[in-house]
Amino acid sequence: MVEILGCVHKTLIPYYQYYAHQKTSLLSFEGFSKFCLDFGIFPDILTKAKIKRFFTTLSGFYQQNAAEMGAITSERDVIDEHLFVEALALTAFEIKYRDP
Repeated sequence: MVEILGCVHKTLIPYYQYYAHQKTSLLSFEGFSKFCLDFGIFPDILTKAKIKRFFTTLSGFYQQNAAEMGAITSERDVIDEHLFVEALALTAFEIKYRDP
């Protein structure tokens, strides 16, 4: 799974950069919501509440990791490119597939 996400990561970076803050290169909930709307994740796959829940959980991981690394960030509720890919992987698990 980690290897697959590594390959996917490379292809998703341009999308991440488009929606992320230009100065910080971090993605806010607003940017992530816009991405989800633009690509039909909302409302086709996830509700707004589930998008917020995923994002809040992942941004908590980002804040915890930043604190452990001694990085000081004034922005709260943001994720980096790696957590963006994780969010999309979580989204993929929410897709309802019909049995063949």
